[in-house]
Amino acid sequence: MDYKGLKDRHLNIFCVYGVDHLENNITKAFINTLDSLNPSNQAKIYSVLLNAFINSENLKSTFYLQQRPDKELIESVLIQHRYVVGISPTGKCWGYSYEDTQDEEKLKVEITNQWRLEHQESSDEEIEDVALNVVKEIRERRSNKGSIPDAWIFISNLDSKYLIIIENKLYNLDPDQINNHIEKSLLQVNKEDKNEPKYFTFKQISEMISRSNTFLADQFVEYLTILGYLNLDSLPLACSADKDIRERLAVHAGTIIMNDIFKSGVDRRSRSTVRKHLNKNSYLREINLCFGSCTSEESIIYLSLALGPTMSSAKWMFNNISLPVSFNDKHINKPFSSFHLQYNRGKNISKSYIRNWSWEVSDYIEYWKNHQSNLRLMTTEEAASFIEALSFDGKFPLEQANDLSTYLKSRKNPINIVPEIVYEISWTCEEISKMKDNAEFVASLKNALTEFLNSINYSIEGFN
Repeated sequence: MDYKGLKDRHLNIFCVYGVDHLENNITKAFINTLDSLNPSNQAKIYSVLLNAFINSENLKSTFYLQQRPDKELIESVLIQHRYVVGISPTGKCWGYSYEDTQDEEKLKVEITNQWRLEHQESSDEEIEDVALNVVKEIRERRSNKGSIPDAWIFISNLDSKYLIIIENKLYNLDPDQINNHIEKSLLQVNKEDKNEPKYFTFKQISEMISRSNTFLADQFVEYLTILGYLNLDSLPLACSADKDIRERLAVHAGTIIMNDIFKSGVDRRSRSTVRKHLNKNSYLREINLCFGSCTSEESIIYLSLALGPTMSSAKWMFNNISLPVSFNDKHINKPFSSFHLQYNRGKNISKSYIRNWSWEVSDYIEYWKNHQSNLRLMTTEEAASFIEALSFDGKFPLEQANDLSTYLKSRKNPINIVPEIVYEISWTCEEISKMKDNAEFVASLKNALTEFLNSINYSIEGFN
């Protein structure tokens, strides 16, 4: 498939300028694509949707979008041949009952728990957004007293007639809405008349459509990817995508790569970072694959490796290993200082961070090797005096030192000094986009990471 629309989404035939994330537009694209196929390909798709053989001979399809057909037309189809097809990322409904949806707090908890179970890589803020959006959507639908299906498909051939109604969601489907469609749109009121709904993932739908191997079929699959209903497993392809969707696609592909590199898999994923936790007592506690400035033309992807993220680990590090400042691999950047303060219970003080300032990293390393006595638990007054002394020596920006000193003097909790050092292994998105496949990127990452780990005499269990 030629993904022109991923490089510029407006080259995709279904994309429009302005708002193009509406579920109705996905349904319209699906119906337009189905309508474009020949009867043989249509019959193959209907057979999968209904889990029954549909003969393509004399096959005719009639489509409706956002309007209800005449009742007589619905009743012309045998009641046992009327079906709901639900499409969502998971191919499932939310796991709550009708009664639960009346209690928004209970509903939010249910959605949050189920989404976290099924999408363990999602960050807390992503899960929060999903729960709020779904609750809002259900609230609005109930205030409108129901809804009509996204689409209707009437099928007739030599054998029989069938009716399919379509409902799709960016999140999981609402079981109450599905039941509402069955009773009010399919006119299957009695329990014995109701067919079990047919559920599919967007990936399954895209696979059905793509087998048709037509221009519009390819455009539909690409459209699903652009809007976030499908992801790409290929990092090079993600890095060549339109900058407005590049980060989302790259994070998904990056998660696959990190799971491949580390046998135990990744522990956490946010909107721009994939994280692998290591030994919490070590001077290297985690590895982060980050997607920086992916929405800009000069976007990069990099591994962030922070050494000495706590006072005790930094003290051990400066006392026991030699920290390199240059490497053979071109992707390993010169390290930079990430000095900060930390409350004794482990919470970092955000306003204390000083990164990459005029203090040369080699001098920074040498200073802490020779001043380890300062790596101790301090009172807030001692910490303020220490920051002022660093500023006086030109090792801490004056204005920030004054603000931080004033802040510390208003606090009571003891303070840890954390002279962290950060190493980054980076690639530009342009460079990755020219790679043949994920394997080429993985090989480059492994080479660079191995050189770095060897230089600090560090090994990672499960690093492939």
